[in-house]
Amino acid sequence: MDPSVLMAGPRGRRLLLQFALGADDERGTLHQRVREADLLFDPDSPRASLSAVYEPMLADRLRRLGTYLPLPAPARRTRTAEPAPGDARTAARRASDALGAVPLASVAWETLGTALADAVALARYWQPPDGTDVLLARDEMCEALARVAAHIAASEAASWWTSFVDVSSQHAMLWDGQDPVPPVDSARTPLLDARRHLEEQETRGGKERRAGGISGEWWSAPSWPVTVPRSARLGPDGSPIAALLVEDSLGWEEGESIELAVPEGLRIFEIGSADAWAELCGRFPIDVSAQKRSDWRNTTGREGAWVMPDWAAVAEHYDAVHLTVAAYLAIAGRAIPVSDEASSVVAGWDPDATYWFTDRVRYTGEREQWVERVDLDRYAWERAEPLT
Repeated sequence: MDPSVLMAGPRGRRLLLQFALGADDERGTLHQRVREADLLFDPDSPRASLSAVYEPMLADRLRRLGTYLPLPAPARRTRTAEPAPGDARTAARRASDALGAVPLASVAWETLGTALADAVALARYWQPPDGTDVLLARDEMCEALARVAAHIAASEAASWWTSFVDVSSQHAMLWDGQDPVPPVDSARTPLLDARRHLEEQETRGGKERRAGGISGEWWSAPSWPVTVPRSARLGPDGSPIAALLVEDSLGWEEGESIELAVPEGLRIFEIGSADAWAELCGRFPIDVSAQKRSDWRNTTGREGAWVMPDWAAVAEHYDAVHLTVAAYLAIAGRAIPVSDEASSVVAGWDPDATYWFTDRVRYTGEREQWVERVDLDRYAWERAEPLT
C-alpha cells in the first residue's frame, strides 16, 4: 500500500495520529500538543466531563481517545474567531515536532485495529471538522504524518486494506436483538423506495434545510431508509469487522453476528479509490444538492451541486458494492469531483462494508454473540462467554 493513501483523507490522517498516540503516555508531550492545537483550531471541543453527555460505557471508551470527540450540537459553543496565523503555525509546528519524536510501536492488529476503530468512531459529516482534523490537514504536519504512514503501510497487519471483498468470509452484525435484513427481492423494492425518498427529500425538505441550515440525512451509503443486507469480513483476530468499525455508532456494547453465504459469479462494484466513487456517481447520478448541501458544505468547505449514486440504478448492473479499508481512509469525508459542476461525498460508510442488492445471498449458520472489550490502550470485540 502506498503510504500517501493514508495521508489523503481526514480519516486516514486521524488513524495515523491515533496510532502514534497509542505509543505516547496520556500525559505525554504529543497528547499535550494535540490538545493545545485542538483547542486553538476548534474552541467548541469538549472540556467538560464526557460522562455528562455520553452513556457511561461509551464515555469510558471516548475518555481513552483524549479530548478529540465533538460534543453534540446542544452542548457546543459557537466558534468566535479563527486563530491568528502566527499562533496557528506555532501550534502546528509544536504538534508536528511532538509527533515526529514519538517512538512508533511495532504494527500489530491489536494496536492497529484500535487506532482504525478510533478514526472511524471520530468521523462526522454534519458539522465542520474538529480542531484535531484541522490540525492534521495543515502542511506543517505532513512530514511527521508521513513517517507514521510509511511505518503502517509497510506492515503485514495493514496488507489486506486494499483487498477487494472477501466472498468467503462475510458476516453481518445484528444489534438490539434485531433479525437479519432480508435479501433484496427481484423487483429491488427497497432500492426503488429509497430513490423515491431521496426525490421527495430533494423537492420538499431541501428548501427548508437550505433556509434554516438544519442538518439532514448526511449519508451517501445505501443504509437508510434502504434495508439491504450489509456485511464485512472477519478481522485478523477472528472478530467481525462490522462490529469493530462503525461510523456514528449508538454505543452498542454487545451484538450478534451471522454469516452471509455469497455464491460465485456475482457482479460486485469495488470502491477502491476516489476515481471509482466518481465513476459510480457519474454513471448512476441522483441530484441531492438541496438536501445534502448544508451538511456536506460544513464537512468539506465546498459550496456547489452534489450528487450521489442512485442505488436502484446501480442494482440494475451490480449485485453488490464494496468499499475497501484503504479507500475509506483516503476518501471518506472529502469532496470528490464527479463533473465540472457536481461533487460527492463518501459518508456514512464503514470500512470493508459490502451492501448486497441481490436475493442470491443467504444467511447461514447460527448467530454468534459478541461483547465489546474496552481497555485503556485497546478496543476490540470478543466472543461472549457461554451462560452457565
